[in-house]
Amino acid sequence: MLDTYTVRQDEMPKEMRLLLAQYPRDSWDAHPGFKEKTKHWLSAHQMFRRLAKRVRMDTETLLDRDIALDDYAGRLSYYGGNLVGNLHGHHG
Repeated sequence: MLDTYTVRQDEMPKEMRLLLAQYPRDSWDAHPGFKEKTKHWLSAHQMFRRLAKRVRMDTETLLDRDIALDDYAGRLSYYGGNLVGNLHGHHG
């Protein structure tokens, strides 16, 4: 029903690759300065994925005509607004 798009086509920026090489992901839990911070930010990214999935699933439900437009609009306002607001906060 929906097309699939590739989101990231370029390599990670050089600075990020250098940091990842110096601090590999499997070492984050043992690092005193990273454990809580990485847990926090990774859980934020999981939340973004859950919210985006909810918006996508609701939109597919609308397109399949299995939800009323008014119900969809309310859900989109709530979940979409939550997603955009949190993304702004995260990247700000």
